[in-house]
Amino acid sequence: MIEEISRLDETCKFQFSRMRRSLKEEDVKLYKYINGYLESYCRFNDLSIDDVLKIKDKFAQRYINDLKAFEQTGSYPYQIPFDNFELSRTEYDVVLILSFLLEKHRFKIARWLVNQKFEGELLAVGIGPGVEFGIIKEFCGNEVSLTGYDMELSDYVLNRYTGEVKKQFFSPGSKCFSMVLLVEILEHLENPLELLRNTISVLDNNGSMLLTTAVDMPQFDHLYNFSAGQIVDMLGNEGMAVENIETVHHQLNIGHIASSNELILAKKVVVK
Repeated sequence: MIEEISRLDETCKFQFSRMRRSLKEEDVKLYKYINGYLESYCRFNDLSIDDVLKIKDKFAQRYINDLKAFEQTGSYPYQIPFDNFELSRTEYDVVLILSFLLEKHRFKIARWLVNQKFEGELLAVGIGPGVEFGIIKEFCGNEVSLTGYDMELSDYVLNRYTGEVKKQFFSPGSKCFSMVLLVEILEHLENPLELLRNTISVLDNNGSMLLTTAVDMPQFDHLYNFSAGQIVDMLGNEGMAVENIETVHHQLNIGHIASSNELILAKKVVVK
């Protein structure tokens, strides 16, 4: 599907060509999986390629405007709302899935997940269109039992992962997990520390957390701007030791804005 999209849109053609050149041999299977996921999602929702391109353009124009405003004011979009821009859950899902196929920093997150070791009980909060959830099941899930939460889930995700995902706010319960996954979720919260604490509280002793945070990424629905390395201090204060951190820079930037993602593996510190 991504090849057909790129034939009809010059921007997608450029991004697709750049992505294809950057793929390593071991990436091809993962890339094809995400492309198939997009096809399946669009088929379920009766979306044409024209629909996908209109959704992509709608989001891209808003994000460029947000970058420009952020450079001029230093304020995030929610602090200076200038219109009533909205994306439906389906539109947003399409944008997110497509970004894995066109944006290097997003595909690096997918590759990063494949390279992790998953086992035991996994909790994923903020699963969105379910791509990361599906990647773990497809590439890393033989020894993993998955539970996913999101306050807003499409019918596609609810049907694809029946019994494994819950359309509700995550609150700590009596069940514990060996690993927690927080991918592209903390920056969407006014108080990310609350979710961080809640998910750490359900980690087993020596449990691990995989998370990403966006730095200087003024997307219309981002409510918290992490500074570089800030999440390391937040985790340390909550009894988590960061074992690895990788910074992935974005290619679409405006002026002096340099958006990035931090990919982090942390382990719960056991106090004896």
